[in-house]
Amino acid sequence: MDDVRRAGDALEAARAKEEAEYQRIVRRLAEEERDVERRCAQFEKKRGGLAAAHGNPRASPDDLVEINAGGKVIAARRGTLCQIEGTRLEALFSGRWERRLQRDREGRIFLDVNSEAFQAIVDYLNEMAISPADNPPRFPAADTPNLLELLLRPPPQCVGWPLGDSTARRIQRSKWQCDFCGTAQFETYDDAVLHESNCDRKFSFTESVSAALKKKVLVLRIAERKIALLEERLEDEEKLVDLFATGDTKDVVTLNVSGTMMATKRSTLMVFEDSVLAQQFDDTKWVKQGTETHRVKEWAPDDVFFWAQSIDDISDDIAQLFLDNQVTGNELLAFDREGLAMLGIKRAGTLCLLQNEIRKLEKASHDVSTLIEHSPYCFGKILDFLRGKYLHSQGLADDPDLPAVRVSERDRFEKVAKYYFPGDTSELMLGLIPITIKMANEARVDPNSSGNADNFLKDGRPLHKIALVAATRLAHEELAPGSFSMCVEDGTGFIPVTLCDEHAIQIRPTATKDRLPHLFLHFDVNETILIGDPAGGDSVEECLNKIIAKSAFVSTTNGAVGGSDGGDEGGVESGGAGTDGPPALKRTPSSGNIDGSSTHNLQPSHWWNGMPLQSNRNNVESPPPLYTGWMWPKQSCPYYRTAYKKQAKQFTLGEHGRVYRSLYEELSSKLGLDKRREEGGEKDGEEDDIFTNFVPAFFSALQHYFPSQGPPSPVLGNERKSIDSALPLPNKVTIALRTFGTDLPRVAKCISEFARGNHPSYPDYYNEQLILEERDLWRAAWSYKDDGELVYELHPANREIEGAADHSGDDEVLNYLQSRSIVGIQDNYQFWADNNHAPHAGKPVWARTDSTGGAGHRHDHHHILLDDNIHNDPYDGAGGIRIPRSGTSYESLRGEEALQMHGKHLIRVPTIRPLMEDGWFIEQIESARQRVYLEESGEEEAGPGDVILGMDAKKDPLSLVLTDRNLSEVDFQFMKLPLNLRSIDVSRNALKRFPEQIFAMSSLVHLDVSRNALQGIPQAINQLTNLETLNALSNHMRLRQLPLEELASLKRLKVLDLSYNKKLKQSALTTLEEALLPHNPQLEIRVTITQPKDGTEAKCSACDRDATLLQSQLEPLSTPQLSKRLERSFGVKLDKDTEQAFDRDYILQILLQCYADHGPREVRREEGVPISPQRQAALLREFEAIDWPRTTRERPKIRAEYYMILQKPGSGKPDSAKTKLESAKLTKYRSIFDLAVETLKEVDAAFAERFTALAVTKNFVGSPHIDTLNVGPFYGLSLGDFTGGGAIAVECSPFLVAEVDTLGRLGKVDGRFPHWVTPYEGTRYSLIYYQTSGSVEPQTTAIFEPPSICGW
Repeated sequence: MDDVRRAGDALEAARAKEEAEYQRIVRRLAEEERDVERRCAQFEKKRGGLAAAHGNPRASPDDLVEINAGGKVIAARRGTLCQIEGTRLEALFSGRWERRLQRDREGRIFLDVNSEAFQAIVDYLNEMAISPADNPPRFPAADTPNLLELLLRPPPQCVGWPLGDSTARRIQRSKWQCDFCGTAQFETYDDAVLHESNCDRKFSFTESVSAALKKKVLVLRIAERKIALLEERLEDEEKLVDLFATGDTKDVVTLNVSGTMMATKRSTLMVFEDSVLAQQFDDTKWVKQGTETHRVKEWAPDDVFFWAQSIDDISDDIAQLFLDNQVTGNELLAFDREGLAMLGIKRAGTLCLLQNEIRKLEKASHDVSTLIEHSPYCFGKILDFLRGKYLHSQGLADDPDLPAVRVSERDRFEKVAKYYFPGDTSELMLGLIPITIKMANEARVDPNSSGNADNFLKDGRPLHKIALVAATRLAHEELAPGSFSMCVEDGTGFIPVTLCDEHAIQIRPTATKDRLPHLFLHFDVNETILIGDPAGGDSVEECLNKIIAKSAFVSTTNGAVGGSDGGDEGGVESGGAGTDGPPALKRTPSSGNIDGSSTHNLQPSHWWNGMPLQSNRNNVESPPPLYTGWMWPKQSCPYYRTAYKKQAKQFTLGEHGRVYRSLYEELSSKLGLDKRREEGGEKDGEEDDIFTNFVPAFFSALQHYFPSQGPPSPVLGNERKSIDSALPLPNKVTIALRTFGTDLPRVAKCISEFARGNHPSYPDYYNEQLILEERDLWRAAWSYKDDGELVYELHPANREIEGAADHSGDDEVLNYLQSRSIVGIQDNYQFWADNNHAPHAGKPVWARTDSTGGAGHRHDHHHILLDDNIHNDPYDGAGGIRIPRSGTSYESLRGEEALQMHGKHLIRVPTIRPLMEDGWFIEQIESARQRVYLEESGEEEAGPGDVILGMDAKKDPLSLVLTDRNLSEVDFQFMKLPLNLRSIDVSRNALKRFPEQIFAMSSLVHLDVSRNALQGIPQAINQLTNLETLNALSNHMRLRQLPLEELASLKRLKVLDLSYNKKLKQSALTTLEEALLPHNPQLEIRVTITQPKDGTEAKCSACDRDATLLQSQLEPLSTPQLSKRLERSFGVKLDKDTEQAFDRDYILQILLQCYADHGPREVRREEGVPISPQRQAALLREFEAIDWPRTTRERPKIRAEYYMILQKPGSGKPDSAKTKLESAKLTKYRSIFDLAVETLKEVDAAFAERFTALAVTKNFVGSPHIDTLNVGPFYGLSLGDFTGGGAIAVECSPFLVAEVDTLGRLGKVDGRFPHWVTPYEGTRYSLIYYQTSGSVEPQTTAIFEPPSICGW
């Protein structure tokens, strides 16, 4: 028995020990739980106390909050500002600190921040509120990243490990110890928790008890973490409010910076104590704003009384009325005419006088500011730097970066910075870095030296000049060694320059000039380089008038179209409701092939800017702007292309064109016509006269591409650096004069005399390469080979075209042209006319190719034709493109393919431009050269970060080429790029967003982001004020992501290329033209308008679709929706890197094939709620009695015999003209409307109150469509004697269609899904009740149970 007793004692002891261990752990956990509860209670008490002391208990997410952000008032809903919980921005505007926030003098919350950066944050939050979860907005980028860190820093996480040191220290425990095994050797709380969560000690407790204990421990740890994070967040809020958002209203300083208003705190201006700003706003020196007079809002009744007494013509009795009513200053500012009358003031004159004085008081109350007479841009940069320094000093943000200043503003910024911050502070702010230059042979070079024999490259170029340019470029850039290289062009070639170390630049010579292709410049003669057309019978004066008339645009919408040929009213369609109005009329082809939709018969009454044609007879100083762009603005055309064309030769003498007479005189003077008139007309035989009618810009181009071989001219001489060019001149240039006329001998004589130095403006010019001989003049002809190939030939100009040609075929012609420096060619006008003036039959030029010709010549060339008769019309124009086909065969590009060569091989010449701008030809040629060069530069091998800089001594252009590198915007974050670049090409990469560094480069002129994955252009584009060309072709651009206002602000922008962006179609082009061209008439906007493919039809409207076909039922879906259905329903995923992934026709065909393999879709028949026979009979009588409107039906994109919309009273804008018309129509058809509403009330009274419009139709047929404007479902009801169908079919899912029977029944359907009417026979009337305003109901199901239906 002793053994039994001892065993029992041992058992009892073990149980007691286990119980003791259990109780120990439970007590410890209970103690920790009480500690957490205590700290939680303390936290809640503290937070509640702060909220009670400083918060607004009535704060609501719907409150409108007005914020003075650095001088700009920004308004937003409180709920919008507080979307991102846990951020400092949410804390500031949550209402918890409402009474602590600093206010300006108008009571608005004041934040000392960059106003544009804060606006970007608010815009981001506004977009976030409307963005779906799978398509969040792009995080804002700003010049002041410290502000983003300050306000939008992500909140500390409440779950997960590890814990930050600052948070871990908040958990008040004496030591870190595991609650399971008792281990106490942990240095941090994180280590202890990590050990506890994985402790493998085996308890004698049951498995369930052990698991429960572990769970309790981990829950406590999470609770400790949460409370610690909440405490940290609250302390951070207090610190933020105390150091950033709290202050006296008097410390808000309003600054008038040369007319730009800014606001900041005095503490910000005094960051650097020794600065001029700190001294200016010191307590002892600063005259506080508004201390000269009391603030009106603080006036007592006596102050108001004395103010009224001081006003002239206001009696003391009137002033006494204010005193008797104890009117304060704040109340005075709120008085309007009615309030003053309530005081007892009756006389109209006194009321008006007092109102005027009150307005003056209100304005004076606002106009309290300190004048800063410096550049707003430079002072704003300084102010942002000071704000960043202040935040850093308070521990709220990192030390700010140095101000990023535009190149054009650097000198001014340096002066302003040194004025306010003399000494070391300005050096710190400017970030000046000394730099030394060393050569490839390690020899040091003084940039200021004149050079010696050892400091020249082998080809004789002086190193010291190149080094000086490089030092200027890099002296102010913070670049890592080896991270940057560039090429400096010194007029003779490219020189590579590399940053070797912190203070050294290495220069190595290379040669690239010889690699540039042979340049062929084809100049048309008449109205391109020569004014006056003897062959056509036009004098110089008549040609000048025609040139102006071709650029003077008129409106096609205000004029009456005369004549009877060509269809109804010259082809203008009258659009009904829901259309965009009449389309722009087609351009009249130069060939004279007039159709009904041309402008040939148009008799306009207004200029394109809306001014009447005859409104400026007495105001000739303000003519409408001329337009010279590639694409015509919507609903406008040149005056020359209207019924007034016959008046064009006397345009500026007629009643319409007199407004441009001063321009005619200016052009006449440039051509020297005024001088000839003074000398008594033309003087045949005098050498000077041969140059008179030639465009001066042509001689500038000749001199530029063929420099003088003689001594420098005192006028221009050899100087070619006045033109901006990023490429050096090629070694070989050929001029080809192209004309359909007989004026080659005259042109040849003029150019030859110019080459001999006989031009009065170029007396010392001489270059024998431009002397034309008779053997250089040719007649061109086209002939056909036996196999039908079209051949271009050259015959001598001094004999008729007969027999064999001297040069036959493209290769022979090209070989000949390559051997000459200048030729003249009379092209075959008759062949061009016989082919209806098609471009391919006109003057051919050859697209660049590296193929080898039949004679063994390597045709490495770049041909450019400059002609006034090149049009944005694939079927009309003088210039054609020839490309190699196979072997020695060539073919002409036709249609849209040829148009794509504009700007590269074809340049339309609006003659007025070269007449006004001597450098215009050179600018266009260099732009074409640069475009072709950049497109082909991806073939060159270069490492990441290579930069090609072309330097011009006067304009100093720089260019960056980073094509085809698979770069994303993330890669650019690690690149340090110079801020003074003038040209950037980042085409053929993987960019989804613009690199942010680009927008700091204010000197940028050319930007190429083509062939990436960009969906839009950031608003920051407006910072690139010098931008001239923006190439964004072949991206994923969408119209809604193009910042129209910002693009319109770019006054120097000449080309906006958005070609091959599939989402940008005709409507997008129209919107862009309407938004941009009024601000920038010279802008050329390029958008690809897709033409129907051969054998296919253009995308049809709902009325054209056969509702019985699956393809028609799928047509209403967008291309992305079709692509998603293909992937999600059939598992077919398209490669997004291919064009087919965005080809709607291709996607639709694949989807139809998938449906064919799957089998037909399921069709489910449903019924609506029946209405009484009495209601049906009454409605049918009303339908049969309707006097249907005799105007065009109101919804033209669906198919119905009659379609009428009746707007519900109160659904439109009060007192608008449209609302009045709708009310009148409703009055006429009131009986059927009221009966329809009563019918709906019996089924769904709530919807009868909510719907906004009623569609009344007769014989609605098919028309698969989506109601994109609806905000929720609609009800449909049909009546009539129709049979065999007539139900509303709606797509419920990719594989299910519901057909809802609405004959005598009300069916509820969501029209935001594809739906249509099934085929029927007979007469079918219908009522559709729908809603287009109010709260939006989410799309859930396509068919519904109305309230009175059970078991639908």
